[in-house]
Amino acid sequence: MPTSEVDTSRPVTSPKALLLAAGLGVVGAIAASLFLAVISLGQTALWEKLPESLGYDQPPWWLIVLGPLVGAACVAAAWKLPGKTGLGPLDGFHFDVRPAVVGSVILAAVGTIICGLSLGPEAPLIACGTAIAAFLVRKQSEQAQQFAMVLGGVAAIGAIFGNPFVTGFVLLEFAAMGALPAMILIPAFVALAAGYLVQVGVGPFTGLGTHSLAVDGLASYTQVRVIDLVGALAIAVAAAAVALLARGIGVRVVVLARRYALVALVSTAVITSGLALLVRSSSDASIDAVMFSGQEGMAEILTLTSVSTVLLVVIAKLIAYGFALGSG
Repeated sequence: MPTSEVDTSRPVTSPKALLLAAGLGVVGAIAASLFLAVISLGQTALWEKLPESLGYDQPPWWLIVLGPLVGAACVAAAWKLPGKTGLGPLDGFHFDVRPAVVGSVILAAVGTIICGLSLGPEAPLIACGTAIAAFLVRKQSEQAQQFAMVLGGVAAIGAIFGNPFVTGFVLLEFAAMGALPAMILIPAFVALAAGYLVQVGVGPFTGLGTHSLAVDGLASYTQVRVIDLVGALAIAVAAAAVALLARGIGVRVVVLARRYALVALVSTAVITSGLALLVRSSSDASIDAVMFSGQEGMAEILTLTSVSTVLLVVIAKLIAYGFALGSG
């Protein structure tokens, strides 16, 4: 069955479709790994190497102010490109970003993530995977292109979680919510598995490495206790409430951004810098607790013993993330 005849109205299990899924999984994983490597190198150069070369033991205040402003400038520049960065963070994940649009998405993502705005790489990773897949099958039918774009995006997002089982459950949730056609789950799993092999390697090929969401420094957990489950449930409810509050801020910022896009963008950069400086100057937490995607500061947050400091960090992160959601 040629790729131009992919039928997604029923479960896709043909050998050619699964072979296509494996190939796109490899390509999507390579693109995602390269993107994450660029982000990591950029953050290290800007926030670690540059201060060290200037004689600072931590990022100086002026860098904390300038960094997000440079990120905002990257977004403003990306608005001038075709696609204008695509849909915003509040619109969720999309598996339909075309090659003509992906340039603006990458510029905005690289600028904001490296320069410290409070957003993660998940959506731009999916955009990279879908755009490359669409380019590779650009001469095929529209249905085949949609099929390929989903597979490329799936492999790319798999690079974030670093574990195909975790990503597999995410795909099941996507399918349950209608964001992913259930009929292509099998090739999606194949693409995910192929992408994972790119990360961990096969035979003499050692792989490109995995991007783990694990938090360093946690003590080993050997026994499940009822009290722990109750505590986990309480934390989950609290985390959901904080996420909803951040989204609520984002929804309100979007209203401003639709009328005054540049004002909202610059305000987000200034607010993020101000909150990061406030947290660093008034507590033991670093700017990582407020800026960036959040994973960088998670291990540090778990070591905080002051309730007031934890509350300060949560509130600051909530506000910074909410503004980034609405103005991005």
